[in-house]
Amino acid sequence: DGELPSVAAMRQIELDQPRTFYTNKLFLDEKGPGQTSLFNILAVYAKLNPSVGYCQGMAYIVAVLLMVLPDEETAFWCAVTLFQSKKYFDSFYSETLGRVQKESQLFSAILARAL
Repeated sequence: DGELPSVAAMRQIELDQPRTFYTNKLFLDEKGPGQTSLFNILAVYAKLNPSVGYCQGMAYIVAVLLMVLPDEETAFWCAVTLFQSKKYFDSFYSETLGRVQKESQLFSAILARAL
């Protein structure tokens, strides 16, 4: 269908996009290919997965993918795999941040043992 991502997601992407690796040559020009690809990937992902939409932090992951992968489409599908794979970031980007909380508790327990 032709629906756009939520207004809130689009607004947050527009806020975060110019702040993401703004000194890197790929992202220097706000209308350049790096910024355009970054916006495209984040907006399409927000539409693809409306239950998550866009969350802060996604832009940096996508930007790194754009720096190291050959094209926008490859970076997009890699981002989808990372964000939705249980092995990687599934549930990191959600309203409840459930997995972030679990990982933080695990890290705290490990750190407490080490100290």
